[in-house]
Amino acid sequence: MTYVTPPAHRGFTLIELLVVIAIIAVLIALLLPAVQAAREAARRAQCTNNLKQLALATASYESSFGSLPPAMLTNRISPETHSNHIGPSSFVYMAQFLEQAAIANAYNFDMAIFAGANATVGNISVGTLLCPSDGAIAKPQLLDSDWYLDQPPGDWHNYATSYVGCEGMWPVRLRPWIGGGSQKNGSVATAESMTANGVMRPKLATRLAEVTDGTSNTFLFSEHAKAIFSDATIQLDPWTFGFYWQSGYYTNSLFDTMYAPNAHRKYAGRLAYPSGWWYVTVQAASSMHPGGANFAFCDGSVRYIKDTIQTWTIDPSTSDPVGIAISQLEGSPLYSLGTARPGIYQALSSRAGGEVLSADSY
Repeated sequence: MTYVTPPAHRGFTLIELLVVIAIIAVLIALLLPAVQAAREAARRAQCTNNLKQLALATASYESSFGSLPPAMLTNRISPETHSNHIGPSSFVYMAQFLEQAAIANAYNFDMAIFAGANATVGNISVGTLLCPSDGAIAKPQLLDSDWYLDQPPGDWHNYATSYVGCEGMWPVRLRPWIGGGSQKNGSVATAESMTANGVMRPKLATRLAEVTDGTSNTFLFSEHAKAIFSDATIQLDPWTFGFYWQSGYYTNSLFDTMYAPNAHRKYAGRLAYPSGWWYVTVQAASSMHPGGANFAFCDGSVRYIKDTIQTWTIDPSTSDPVGIAISQLEGSPLYSLGTARPGIYQALSSRAGGEVLSADSY
């Protein structure tokens, strides 16, 4: 009897295996950008929805109180003193319309944000205020024990916001104090607030009737990315770069259009703190989305504004817009238009500038 040896099963050669691995690597390289783009599209959609919710909450606030919420009202720092300090942001005033009634009930509106009675509020994270593309925004900032005048025992944190209200074309650096701790004259603070030509103004509430440029052509909120700062930068000045959501101070919950969206990219070599143009990073709208940022308008719509939107010219020697007028009142800068020529971006931030804008210009 003759036995036939069955043919041996031949395995992959090394070369064939390497070719298969190379093909798989190429497929992964081709698919990964598409997967990342899909994920970013989902995050951007969530960000858009957050801004939509903020716009709707603002509309509900206006229906109830007859005006948009103020950007900040100054309040006492403790029951024992009448010295004013930074008050709550517009988000605190709107809390009940953001389904955050517990926050609204917990906040003592007679006291400033760093009164010990209000420590609990800053320690709460509000999901609607967090852009999912901003990887740093959900990380709380540990506060030093001297942040609150009478801070309760234990460690206390403060959470941030990815969204900020529109002051207008320039900042209102309202400080309710002067050096040495003395209270700033109320008329000076009011004069500062009056220079804000946007809809979110400290110490003042804007009625919709004052938005004569049209609610569909006027910014309400924008994005403000915390991830553009390193942990080391935030530690240098947590108050400036912390973006505390419940704080009405201009570096925390407000933006202006003096600099184009994501201006930190354009001026990356000039932003050293405290000697450089660090203020660009806290004044300008910014996001972690590619090429622009989401903005909510006063009519409740949300639109994506590109970094390349037409804007005015910045003087590289001063960092100020060419032609803008700046006066001083008790050490506080007061801005006015002067001979500066606003761009489309600046026109969208003013509530009553009288600019004529085409729908296809942004």
